[in-house]
Amino acid sequence: AKISDWVEKAYFATSRDFNLPENSFAGVSFYAFNRQQMLSGSSNVDLQRISMTDAEKYDGAAPINVFGNAPPAGSPGLFAYRNDDGRTAAPDADSIGLLAFDVDFAVPANSRFTHTGSFPTAPFNTVICSDGGYFQACATVPNNFSKLMATTAFLMDKQSYRRFPDHESLLIYHTVNAAAPGIAGIRWHELRKTTGNWQLYQEGTYAPDSLHRFYPSMNMNSNGQIAAVFNTTSENLWPSIRVVGRNDSD
Repeated sequence: AKISDWVEKAYFATSRDFNLPENSFAGVSFYAFNRQQMLSGSSNVDLQRISMTDAEKYDGAAPINVFGNAPPAGSPGLFAYRNDDGRTAAPDADSIGLLAFDVDFAVPANSRFTHTGSFPTAPFNTVICSDGGYFQACATVPNNFSKLMATTAFLMDKQSYRRFPDHESLLIYHTVNAAAPGIAGIRWHELRKTTGNWQLYQEGTYAPDSLHRFYPSMNMNSNGQIAAVFNTTSENLWPSIRVVGRNDSD
């Protein structure tokens, strides 16, 4: 499960669901928890749940967490997902999608869960190696030990929202095949909104050499600077953790 704080609105979360006892994948659920009740220690906390069964598209979706100033009053909670056209049967394009959960705990029938935008990106490929399986166990390590899972199907935790004086920003990130012959790298996207709808503002792939980089965690500060921490490994490098940064003017 992934959990986020949307400040005044709610705590939001996602989970991957399975049928028992066969343990077959059933889809993804999106949750809203009554934040005020939880903070006050209530023994009965309202929650609302939406279940989606389209595993190709929504598996790995993540709630977006507010950092810094709160969103404009009344803004719905947001969830993001990545869509790799090579992994879906539909005739779609590589993109980032947003889902909005406008939750009403007082009158649940008024709650709305909607698709609020799909943003085509530069092409990306989430298959790093053909024999890596769903979780892409492709990241090599020294001495021919078992490869590590790069888990390209999921957005990582926590996707971030930040409100600036003249715009709102979302930072979305995940792992992709960044280079031949199959090197895990970090793909990141910044969406911005000034007025109207969200738009893709900038994006990039961080893979400056032949090392695998995967399981990133990224954030943006109030100056627009971006930092990332991630796992790295290769045939000559034991699993390590590294940090990289990017200035707003880069």
